[in-house]
Amino acid sequence: MGKPDFENLEVYKLSENLANEIWNIVEKWDYFARDTIGKQIVRSADSIGANIDERPCGCFIRQGTRELPKEMVVTILKIISDL
Repeated sequence: MGKPDFENLEVYKLSENLANEIWNIVEKWDYFARDTIGKQIVRSADSIGANIDERPCGCFIRQGTRELPKEMVVTILKIISDL
C-alpha cells in the first residue's frame, strides 16, 4: 500500500519542510521564548499539513474557517521557505 494521495502533493511536502524548519529554529530559543510563542508557532506550522487532508475533493485547503485555493497555499509556502 502506497502513501495516501495528499502525502504526494507538493504543497503537503512543502508544509512538512516548513514545519521541520520552524521546529529546528524554535528549539534553539531560550526556555521562555519556546514556552510562549515558540509552542504556538510550532503548532501552527504543524497544522498546515494536517489541514491539507481535510477536503476530500482536494481543490481547497482548509485554514481555520476559511478555504484557500491550493495554488495560493503553495505560493505562500514557497515564499516562506525562501526566507
